[in-house]
Amino acid sequence: MTADPSTTPVAFIWHMHQPPYWVGDEAPILPWVRLHAIKAYYDMAWIAERFPKVHGVFNFSGALLQQLQMLADGKVRDQWYRLSSKPAELLDLDERAFILEHFFSLSWARLVEPHSRYAELLLKRGRGNKKVPAKLAATFDVNELRDLQCLFNLSWFGFAARETLPEIGELLAQGRLFSESQKARILELQLQVCERILPLYKKLAERGQSELTTTPMNHPILPLLCDTNVAIGLEVDRSMPPRFAWPSDAVRQVHRALDVFERAFGRRPRGMWPAEGAVSDESIGLIASAGLQWIATDEHILLRSPGGEGPRNDVVYRPYTIQSTGGPLNILFRDTEISDLIGFQYRDNPPREAAADLISRIEGAGGRALRARPADRLVTIVLDGENPWEYYPNDGRDFLEALYSQLSVHASVKTVLPSLYLAGSPPARRLERIHPGSWIEADFHIWIGHPAKNQAWKLLGQVRELVQAKLHGGEQDAAVVERVMESLDRAEASDWFWWYGPNFTSDQDSIFDLLFRSNLQRACNLLHIDPPAELASAIESTAGDELHGDFTAPGAFITPRIDGECANYFDWLEAGKYRPTGGQSSMFRAQGLFTDVQFGRDLEHLYLRFDRNPERRVDFELRLKVACGDQVLDVAYSSEHPIDLLLKLSNASSEPAVARHGSASLRRSLVLAIPLAMFDDSKGRLVTWSARVLSQGLEVSRLPSSGSLVVPGLEQTRQQNWFI
Repeated sequence: MTADPSTTPVAFIWHMHQPPYWVGDEAPILPWVRLHAIKAYYDMAWIAERFPKVHGVFNFSGALLQQLQMLADGKVRDQWYRLSSKPAELLDLDERAFILEHFFSLSWARLVEPHSRYAELLLKRGRGNKKVPAKLAATFDVNELRDLQCLFNLSWFGFAARETLPEIGELLAQGRLFSESQKARILELQLQVCERILPLYKKLAERGQSELTTTPMNHPILPLLCDTNVAIGLEVDRSMPPRFAWPSDAVRQVHRALDVFERAFGRRPRGMWPAEGAVSDESIGLIASAGLQWIATDEHILLRSPGGEGPRNDVVYRPYTIQSTGGPLNILFRDTEISDLIGFQYRDNPPREAAADLISRIEGAGGRALRARPADRLVTIVLDGENPWEYYPNDGRDFLEALYSQLSVHASVKTVLPSLYLAGSPPARRLERIHPGSWIEADFHIWIGHPAKNQAWKLLGQVRELVQAKLHGGEQDAAVVERVMESLDRAEASDWFWWYGPNFTSDQDSIFDLLFRSNLQRACNLLHIDPPAELASAIESTAGDELHGDFTAPGAFITPRIDGECANYFDWLEAGKYRPTGGQSSMFRAQGLFTDVQFGRDLEHLYLRFDRNPERRVDFELRLKVACGDQVLDVAYSSEHPIDLLLKLSNASSEPAVARHGSASLRRSLVLAIPLAMFDDSKGRLVTWSARVLSQGLEVSRLPSSGSLVVPGLEQTRQQNWFI
C-alpha cells in the first residue's frame, strides 16, 4: 500500500492477553479467559465485522490463544465454572462463602446495582465483605445462591453475545428464581460464544480487514529475560536482583507463541507486540531472527533512542527500520496521548463527541507530519483491547460504533494494516540502536527494582540454574524436559511481577503469587530437585498496604499562603497527600496533568494544592465537589481565568445558589482556598472532596480515581490527638 499524501494513515493495534492461570495439568484457578471471552474478545471481533471499511490489528499473547483454543475445544473448565455448575443445594459452607466473596467481581455500578435481585444479594452480603464468615454464608438459602451463580455468569456477557443470543436478554429480564436447568443453559451459552471467537478473527484476517499478530508466549518482559542488567541505570535509586540472563528462554517464548498462533490461524504472523512494548537491542535481534517483519513500542522509546532526535511531529509519526543482530526489523511507535485517551478518558464523555475528537487528533497529527514531509507518515495507536471497555457505558459499544462509523466515511483519515502499509511504503529512516525500556515510562520499574519483585527474580534465577545443572548432569526424558520448560515459561510471565510491590493490587494478589511459586516448584519436582525453601512461603509484597501509601491523611490543620510557587516547605508539611497511580488495575496510563495533590484545612478554609506535570502544561478546568453533611459545594476553576474560583452551594432542601468566589493561584502548582463558611456547620465536621479534570472540553482524569478524599474536622482532629 503506497501512502496517499492526501490522507493520514492510522494503524489501530488492539492488544489482548491473559496469563496462564493453571499449574501443570490442573484446571485453571481463575476464570478471566472465559469471562473476557464472552465479553471483550467476542465484542471486538463482532463489532469490527460490522464495519468492513475499518481496518485494525488484533494482537494475542500466546498464552491467551492457547487458553481460548482449549476453551473452544472443551478441554478445560476453570474452578469458578465448576462452582457455577454445581447444584446450589449441594454447595458446602466453604463453597458458599467462596461464591459470596467472588461472584460480585464486576462493576457494581453498571452490572450489579441495575438488577434488583443482584443488588439485594450484594446488600445482604455487605459491600465491604471481601471475606465472608461461615455464619453469614449460612444465612443464604438455595434460591439466593443459585440466583447469584446465574446473575454473575449472565452479567459478564458482552453486547455481541446479547445481540446474537436473545436468550441472554430474556434470562436477565427474568432476574431471579432461576432453575438449575436455566443455569446449565447459561453456562452452555458461554461455551457457544467461546467457540465462535477464533474463527471470527480468522475470518476478519482472511477477508483482508484485520491483521492478526502475537506476543511472546507467556507475555514475558523479553529484555529482562535476556539480561536483567539492561535495567541498570534506568532504575535510578533502585536495588537490583542477582543477574538473570537467559536469552535462550526469550527465544523459546517467541517461538512457542509463533507455533500456537500457527495452530490457531493456519499461518505465522508477520508482526509482534512485545509484552508491554518492552524492547532492547538484544530482544529485537532475537525477534528478527524468528522471521517477524515488524514490531511496535511506545514513542518515548524512540525519543530516547539515537536517531530519535528532532521535533516530535517529525520523528514519531513514521515507521523505522533497525538493523539488528538478527536482521532488519521495522518498528512502529505509538502515540501515547491518543492511545491513552481511548484507554482512560473517552469513557467519561459522550461517544460521538469522543469519537470525533479522536479522529480530529489523528488528522491533526497527520497534518503536522505532512508539513514536515509530504509522505512517509503513519499514526500508530496501541492499547489494551479488553480492559478499557469495562469502564465504558454499554461495554464501549456506543463509542466503538461512533468511532467506526465515522472512520468508515472519513475523507482524510484511513485505517491501515501495518504489513500492507510497510510493503508499499518502506521506512525511510533507520535506527542503529534502541533505547531499552517498555511502554510504561520507557523503563522496567514495574517489573524489577522493588524488594518483592527482586525476590521473585532471585527465586526464578535460582530455579533456572538448578534446572540447567540437572539437564547438563545427565540425559532426561524429552517429555519431562518439555513440561519443565513449560513451567519455567509460565513463571516468566510479566503478570506476576506486575502485581508484586506497590504499583498495582487486586483481590487475587495471593493467587498470582501462588501461581508463580507453584510453577517454579513444579519445575523442580519434575526433575526431582529440592526447590529453594523460600518457595514454600508467599513472597512478601506490600502492594495491598502501599496502594494507600500514595495517600497520607492530614496530620494537623494548615493555613498555607495562596501562592502557586509553594516555596515555603512548612506551609504544607502537615497536609494530606495523594499521588495518582495505577492502583487496582491491570492497565497503566501515562502521567496526567498533575503529579501530586496535597490538601488540608483550618477552621475557615479547605486548601487544595495540585502540583502540575511540567511535561503537560496545557489549559485545563477543574470541577470539584466538596461535601459537608448533606450540603454539596460545586467548585469550578479554569486555567484561562487563573484567579477565578466559582462556588455554588446546594443541599437537600434548596436550589443551587451562586455564592461567591474563593481564592486561587496558578504557577508551578494550582493552589485553591475554598471558604468553609458557606456550609452551615463545618468546624466540627469532616469534609470530603473529589475533582474532575477537563482539557479541551474532555474529562481527562478524576482525583481520586474513585470515591472522595476525607479532610477531618475539629472533632476528628481532637479524637486523633493531632496538633492544631
